Amino acid sequence: MKKTALGVMRLQPLHNGHRLLIARMLARRETAIAAIGSAGKIDERNIFSDDERREMIEAVFPAEIASGRLKILVIRDIGAKTKREWAEFVLAQIAARNLPAPNIYFAGSAEDASWFEGVLPLEIVDRKTLGGKINATEIRAALADGRDLSTLAIPAEIQNIIKRRGRQ
Repeated sequence: MKKTALGVMRLQPLHNGHRLLIARMLARRETAIAAIGSAGKIDERNIFSDDERREMIEAVFPAEIASGRLKILVIRDIGAKTKREWAEFVLAQIAARNLPAPNIYFAGSAEDASWFEGVLPLEIVDRKTLGGKINATEIRAALADGRDLSTLAIPAEIQNIIKRRGRQ
């Protein structure tokens, strides 16, 4: 059986914590699925489009995408009543797109992992501590204030996308 990891992230924007999480998925499994959550949602917490977030993953992991080891899945919110309902929806979307079935869920915190508790085995990668003690909320605040992104825990590829798209 092929070993496949799954991680669901909003990537608003992709930062070093997300990069660490995806890299860990790839290091521990043959294939990884990076699911982009909250598809189509634009508001103060979701400022980057689905296409921009896909571009971010592609910019940081081009070789893994080209080799087929890293798959990208865009997932919309469904207003799930329970965490299990959400997890089952995500797994159904994976099956509907003929992607490999994941056999482990990687999360950046215990809170994030709780969405797949009892559905898949879990591995927690402390993305906030190991990824540079930054979170996307702080990054969005820095963007709004026009602060220099080079001082934040954002991969250079993402800084380039943000600048190229006129976001800073």
